Amino acid sequence: MQNVKSLTVAALIATCLSLISITADAAGPKSDSVDASAYLTISYVDQATGDDVHGEGTKEKPWASIIHALEHSGYATSQKRVAVLVSEGHFREPTFTLRPNVDIYGGFKSPGGTRDVNKYPSVLDGEGSRRILFGANNSRIDGFHLIAGRVRGKGAAILCDGVSPVIANCIFEDNRTLIPQPWEPKLLHETGHDGGAIMVLNGAEPVIEQNYFYDNATECGRGGAVAIDLRGSPKLNRNVFANN
Repeated sequence: MQNVKSLTVAALIATCLSLISITADAAGPKSDSVDASAYLTISYVDQATGDDVHGEGTKEKPWASIIHALEHSGYATSQKRVAVLVSEGHFREPTFTLRPNVDIYGGFKSPGGTRDVNKYPSVLDGEGSRRILFGANNSRIDGFHLIAGRVRGKGAAILCDGVSPVIANCIFEDNRTLIPQPWEPKLLHETGHDGGAIMVLNGAEPVIEQNYFYDNATECGRGGAVAIDLRGSPKLNRNVFANN
């Protein structure tokens, strides 16, 4: 029997995902197809072939960055939703905020091509120096790898502060909240920084489903993977948690 300790972290995650994806209704990330009929507009991002200056957000002329796509994908309402389809790539972008009525999907081989969130990863990398993103009402993030988020605050990968996005089919790995500075709780009545990967607070009701949380933590706080406070009421369904 293969020694699990000899596996790299990436190989271990791949092994776990293969085990939890045996049936269609299993827990953990899935590579669901995107229903194009649900959207008025669909924009495309491809880090390898896209261009934020000369691109048009189309399959033929995609944009290169997620932030640019969120800013330029047009007017969106609850009746006229917008989708952004992101091809595989390693995105090291500044912290951004999801847009209401805009859904972003990762894990595509090419613009509008085959989707497999494990085989064609769309990685959002906090590079050990920043929070990855803020949530928004009536938005969706689906099929991304969120790694190495770091923040001296709450929610190193995603902060849902009074907002309720859908967070689905994502992989959260190595996200950390850092200890408050200075840390003198007996004098300052401080609390730790909760939510190594996701923080839900102030009445937020996000849907958190079919995700995989691995090796997320807090230096001094609660909820290495997900923390809930101040009337937060998330709906969690078929997630997998390991080594948080």
